[in-house]
Amino acid sequence: MRLSIIASIFAALLLSMGALNAKAATTVTYYACVTNKHGHVVIVSQSTTCKSGQQKIHWNQIGPQGQKGATGATGAIGPQGPKGATGGQGPQGPQGPARTAGSGVWYGSSKVVTLTTTPASTIQPAPQLTQAGSYMFIANVSFQESSGRSAQVTCFVEVGSTELLASTTQVQASEFENLTATGAIALTTADVPAAVSLECSYYRGGVSDVVSVTEASLAIIQLGTLKTGP
Repeated sequence: MRLSIIASIFAALLLSMGALNAKAATTVTYYACVTNKHGHVVIVSQSTTCKSGQQKIHWNQIGPQGQKGATGATGAIGPQGPKGATGGQGPQGPQGPARTAGSGVWYGSSKVVTLTTTPASTIQPAPQLTQAGSYMFIANVSFQESSGRSAQVTCFVEVGSTELLASTTQVQASEFENLTATGAIALTTADVPAAVSLECSYYRGGVSDVVSVTEASLAIIQLGTLKTGP
């Protein structure tokens, strides 16, 4: 008897709540506390805790979505629409920068060289620069540490008696490591001919390590103009 009372009241609540929210665009969830003994129903909020002798129920205004229907037949292809009008010509773009004349030469090597602490080891010699002008240098070096201790390796490009900005990396014990060294210089007629070389050395606080160069390359790029400041 008690369950039938609860069911009847619950059904009435569903009808009344559905009628009140028939125009709602989204599903509404209702919460209520039902007295176990008499079936009294009290609408409450989601966070309300029912009293002793009550049980909390909830229901949605809209039921679960039904199963997806079968896919309909493909419709006929419609006729092709008319060709659209040709758009207007866009504005002319800005003039690009003037071309900078220049030339580039790559020097490569796969010779294995064992580094020393001092003086620096010549990894990649290059032909002398015989023309005055501005030059950029890009060096790539691969190392291997084979003594079981890490070492700090430094490489730089030397032009004549000028050492360009050095690059340093840490080669871990028994590991391979790569390093890139770059630099730029402007040579006058008094500076040429100038010898170019890639130099590398290592430091480990006086402990003797074995660091070898497994591969090296040096790019020398002659530029038409080179700005070294703002």
